[in-house]
Amino acid sequence: MNKLLIYSILHIFISSLLGNNIKGYVYDSKNIPIYNAEVYIENLSIGSVTDSLGYFEIALPSNFNKKNIITISHIGYETKKVDIFNEIEIVQVNLEERLIDANQVVVTALGYKSYVKDTPVITHVITSEEIYQSPHNSIRDIIEFVIPNVQRVHDPHGNDRVKVQGLDNKFVVFMVDGNRISGEFAGNIDLSMISISDIERIEIIRSGMSTLYGSDSMGGLINIITKKNSKPIAFSLSYVHDFPTVQSASCNLGVKFLSDFSYKINIDYNNSDGYDLTKYSPLSKTLEENMNYNIKHALSYENEYLSINYINKKYIKQISKYSAIFNDQTMSRDTTLSRQNPRYSDIVNGFNLDYKMNSTFNIKLKLLNEVYNKSFYFPYYYSEYPSKSGKEIVSASPERHDYSLGLNVDFKDHLLSLGFEYARENYQSFNIYSSDGLTIEELSIFQSEDKKTIDEYSLFLIDKFSLLSNELVLGVRSTKYNANNWNLIPSFSLRRNMHGYNLRLNYSKGYRIPSLKELYYSYEDHDPSIYGDPSLKPSLSNYYSIGLESRKSANSSIEFYFNNVLDMISTIYRSDGMYYSNSKEISLYGFNINIQKRIFNHIDINTVYSYTNGVSEDKSMIDGISNHTINTRFKYNIFNQLNVLLTNKYHSDKDVYIYDTGQAQSLEAYSISDVLLSYKYKNILIKAGIKNILNYLDKGRLDINSNEFLSATDPGRRIYFNLMFSI
Repeated sequence: MNKLLIYSILHIFISSLLGNNIKGYVYDSKNIPIYNAEVYIENLSIGSVTDSLGYFEIALPSNFNKKNIITISHIGYETKKVDIFNEIEIVQVNLEERLIDANQVVVTALGYKSYVKDTPVITHVITSEEIYQSPHNSIRDIIEFVIPNVQRVHDPHGNDRVKVQGLDNKFVVFMVDGNRISGEFAGNIDLSMISISDIERIEIIRSGMSTLYGSDSMGGLINIITKKNSKPIAFSLSYVHDFPTVQSASCNLGVKFLSDFSYKINIDYNNSDGYDLTKYSPLSKTLEENMNYNIKHALSYENEYLSINYINKKYIKQISKYSAIFNDQTMSRDTTLSRQNPRYSDIVNGFNLDYKMNSTFNIKLKLLNEVYNKSFYFPYYYSEYPSKSGKEIVSASPERHDYSLGLNVDFKDHLLSLGFEYARENYQSFNIYSSDGLTIEELSIFQSEDKKTIDEYSLFLIDKFSLLSNELVLGVRSTKYNANNWNLIPSFSLRRNMHGYNLRLNYSKGYRIPSLKELYYSYEDHDPSIYGDPSLKPSLSNYYSIGLESRKSANSSIEFYFNNVLDMISTIYRSDGMYYSNSKEISLYGFNINIQKRIFNHIDINTVYSYTNGVSEDKSMIDGISNHTINTRFKYNIFNQLNVLLTNKYHSDKDVYIYDTGQAQSLEAYSISDVLLSYKYKNILIKAGIKNILNYLDKGRLDINSNEFLSATDPGRRIYFNLMFSI
């Protein structure tokens, strides 16, 4: 009561000078503060969100003196409206808990804002709350566990691939706030560039999205939405200990100023000493020693009609390898840092403008530039071992420019999206010379230092409308690259609301143009040698799906799909090396069942089952696919903010194909379980548990003939700890 009295006195004094403020606290039914609840005044179009103590404050115009109705909402609670007058004491609002109403989750992956249950294609959403209450440390782990039919394939050449419904992640577009990520490592997207500490939600669409997002999205779309500033000052710190997999720390600071401006900085640091599961190769680790960090700046201006955003991100990654080097002083071999160690950097600059001209027209402009430099660090560049005098030298500099101009038109029950896109990709690879300037340490992967370029032009038109109680989306994209002809890429989606369920039918044509490396590779320093083909054709696909989804429960659905891919860009092996080519067709098919249920008011169960299979004359095209996957998540609320989480993932056996022999190798089925305890007290969140509680280790790690291909690379039972602090 004394606290309320002091606040009331301060409220009256400040209001007399600056105008009135509405202040208050939002709690649940047990008087536990609710973090990130939205508080909004409709007639003024202003609002705020609650902090970790449940507190909010909204500044009112000094000359405003009317009755207000504030709306308080949160994804996990019933929405409540409260009558407010300016001359009031501090408000206390209690919200009643409810099972998450997925109808109220707004997604943007389809190019416009829509409730997730009203989208024409099944869209899976992973919320920040699910991320906070999980033992996952990376975007790859999160996607693999939560979303059906996402599988990881370990590659001993240094990069684990992520497959979505049987297609590698280079056939899937990854975006952050609608901006494409293009930085690639070993031919696939470098997912370690994405910081999970700044994620608000993840939107995942598994069907082909080439009509809207162009090349590479024939396997689907993953759109990561970052947190937005809504308070004058927001600050958070996080530390994760998951040794030997990773140790990480992150810091986020957001500032809102001059009413419509905001600035945010996110710093993320990760490192690992690595580990080796295969004892017969002591100098080559399953996970190499590595370090990476992200620094991201975001500056925004936003009012009722105009939104302008600028981002700048810098990413650095270092991998340290070890080898046995002869020491002239001791006349013996020492295990020390290898003579050549990979280094990567990614620099992104992006500008987005969204202008709402009126209730009918909305203009969107996007400009994005990304440079992903690849380098090598030579620790003994200017000297002989054991003396260390090193240098880092750039070996390749891929760059991508994206420009798009779009127009949304809301006219007579039609929502039209049309626009123009231009993308340019450059790739320049360099010879690396030794310190004498004559000896070549590393050849250009193209056998020349000439810059390679692809220019892609696209026009698209999408119409969303209703017909006979059905919601329809028709789309078409016309696209060409370099001197190739224009191609038409159509899509069709239908959604029908049937007694609390969504019936969805989808068809989409997809395409993926060959990358510059696939076109021009001539990499003879690699074992085996790799060669591209300038005559490669784009991969094309026809994707069909039918699904039934509950409108009442989040992420509860069943979906059947069939994806026929023509001219798949893949590799063939000859006596003198590996060649990129257009293979014969491949057909992928399967179904996904996702069930989410709350029982006894404090137990949440989420189970995902996926069946995936494929048909192709070339069996290597469907390698790395587990036919059956089952992921289960069980959360029990002990009391208030104390929860226990038990997760399990099961993958059936699968085959992979050895690069040099082309022979199939069978990998065993596996099951891994984690247990986690999480507790939130005010603005502190603590998570602790045991990962891989049954200590599963792949038996192939002991087989010298396994070629280091493993079903799972989990290092075994270990302690997990995460501490988060936010204000």
